[in-house]
Amino acid sequence: MTMKRNIIAALAFVLVLSFVMSGCSNEKKIIGSWMAADSFINVEYTFNEDSTGSMTAFGVTVDTKYTFTKDVLTLTYSIMNIDTTEVYTVSFNESGHLILTSDDGSSETYIKK
Repeated sequence: MTMKRNIIAALAFVLVLSFVMSGCSNEKKIIGSWMAADSFINVEYTFNEDSTGSMTAFGVTVDTKYTFTKDVLTLTYSIMNIDTTEVYTVSFNESGHLILTSDDGSSETYIKK
């Protein structure tokens, strides 16, 4: 009975560790510059390790700050003294492309530069 409990405890530990590590890897995966795959606006995001970055659209670049916890990206920036916060659910497809999905269900795919 004790051996069976030890095996179950070890498997549970490995399972929990794999969930924790998968979350960490996504947080590290987002670091870098990403260009919109199918956008006529040519949107580009850059995410730095220190939770700062930039967003470029229509040839204009603004500084950003972000938090990324589990699969939720919260992006803040200011344009013409108007503070904006955007929240996205983050996922990666089988090709490693970043997918940002907004609350309304619309999503954009980004390719790492």
